[in-house]
Amino acid sequence: MLAYSNLNPETTAMYAMDESEFRSAELSGLFRNLNQIEGETKIEVWKYPPVAVNNVVDKLSLFLTLKNNKDPRVEKEL
Repeated sequence: MLAYSNLNPETTAMYAMDESEFRSAELSGLFRNLNQIEGETKIEVWKYPPVAVNNVVDKLSLFLTLKNNKDPRVEKEL
């Protein structure tokens, strides 16, 4: 959201990929020692390929992923 807003950047790296890309990476052994609670990287698996330009997700997809976030700062930026 940093590319479109004034929110501070996340402390964890974030990546979005579709289900087939995730399964392919998983089968190839790319992910090792996954930790769903204290991991250093967040991977979002989307139902469709993220539309990205310069590694930034499109505005509509970003809005749809955050529309139910009740944090007042996020609501303001949406």
